[in-house]
Amino acid sequence: MDRNLTDRRLANNPIAIVGMAGLFPMARNYR
Repeated sequence: MDRNLTDRRLANNPIAIVGMAGLFPMARNYR
């Protein structure tokens, strides 16, 4: 999973940040 691509995607989709905000912490802990 490329962090730069994810950051760019979130920057283009502010709404996605709200939905991914809950998944990101879990994904980071899982990794």
